[in-house]
Amino acid sequence: MNFVPMKIEAPNFHEETLSEFQDIVNLIVRLAGVRVALIMRLLEDDIKVSVASHSANNPYHVGESEPLLGSGLYCEAVVSSQEKLLVANALNSDRWNHNPDLKHGLISYLGFPIRLPGGKPIGTICLLDDKENPYSPDLVALMEKMRDLIEAQLALKEEARLQRLFAGCSLIHQVLDKIPTAVACCNLDDDPAPIYCNEQFVRSFGYTVADVPTLDRWYELVCPDEQERAVRYKLHRTILEQLRREPGKVERREFSILCKDGRTVDVLAGGVIIDGLLLYSFVDITDRKRHENELKQARDELAAANTEHKRLAITDSLTGISNRRHFEEETAQEMVRAQRYAQPLSLLLIDIDHFKAINDRYGHPTGDQILVELSRRIGSRLRSMDRLARWGGEEFVVLMPHCDAAAAVLIAENLRKLCAEQPFPEVGTVTASFGVAELKPGEKTEEWFKRVDVALYDAKSSGRDVVRLAA
Repeated sequence: MNFVPMKIEAPNFHEETLSEFQDIVNLIVRLAGVRVALIMRLLEDDIKVSVASHSANNPYHVGESEPLLGSGLYCEAVVSSQEKLLVANALNSDRWNHNPDLKHGLISYLGFPIRLPGGKPIGTICLLDDKENPYSPDLVALMEKMRDLIEAQLALKEEARLQRLFAGCSLIHQVLDKIPTAVACCNLDDDPAPIYCNEQFVRSFGYTVADVPTLDRWYELVCPDEQERAVRYKLHRTILEQLRREPGKVERREFSILCKDGRTVDVLAGGVIIDGLLLYSFVDITDRKRHENELKQARDELAAANTEHKRLAITDSLTGISNRRHFEEETAQEMVRAQRYAQPLSLLLIDIDHFKAINDRYGHPTGDQILVELSRRIGSRLRSMDRLARWGGEEFVVLMPHCDAAAAVLIAENLRKLCAEQPFPEVGTVTASFGVAELKPGEKTEEWFKRVDVALYDAKSSGRDVVRLAA
């Protein structure tokens, strides 16, 4: 069995307790007929002899200590495992035949961990003998009962200490009641319970120690939502285990508390274990959280406004497609790419036929609806890489990367049919003329757009509702 070393700090035994423990170890060593009985106390990284039996030839003396971690001592295994250890004959065990206690000829061992209320280890009680000893079940039971008696005495001493510590006339009680921070102190039982709340705690949340007899009750009061309460409780247990492993370390977290009067406040809570006590402080951060939420909302609104502003800057307000300015920027980028990699790039220029007559006859709102519908129809037939924009008035333009003149003419013809063969609401048949031009090597933007414009003019002059390819 492998034991993992643990760094554990434990408070001192009370002096008046040591004499009572001395009687226990003297009695055990006589009843068991063994050479040594000890009570060992943890002291940071060391283990110290706190009580040693007055038996003859006991090599251990009160006050002696040695490093515990990695020592190979029997007691190290007990502290690390927090379980009973029985070694009948270390000489017959690969695990124990080199342990340090063999230098005194002590080849058998029986030991139990001693814990404070709440389960924190404080030391061990053990028997050692210079002969093989299987330690009878009755003796094991006796040792366990003696260990329980010691732990019961420690619990009583701890309870009395806490009562003195937080008595109304004590200095710490008076100090804590005067500070402007809410403070609660809990014991370190398996289910920690508040044993003291200062006046600021009561003023802030309305609860007294009598209102919160257990941790479960605290969470029922301050967190009525059952699911959230389960999450908080689990997190609290995790943090509590961290605090138990590292006394003196402060853990902080933020959460909300439902007060006794129905208010909900946000708090920053800090927890720490000091001198066997679990201390919590609570700082009201409700105003700060409100300001943070307001700031976040303002930032979100600003970001949304900026996004909308950018969209409007590149979008035609009527049709929702790109405007001329944005299209020209995209065209410049695509021209550089096409020229650099010798890739085809084509341009379609589209003009609605007799659009002025439509506006004059049906009105501008109807004309606007035709513009919207035509942009929708064209956009539905284009590739994802194509760029559609409103060029101005009743003109639209399409940029088609990786598309040569022949393919562009075919696409333009399909778009022309889509426009002419599907009637528009209220107006009926509406046609459009198309100019097509593929970018030539080394051609400038003005030259390219002039060629496609000439092609469109040719289409309009040829009776409209046709597609013409630029020379």
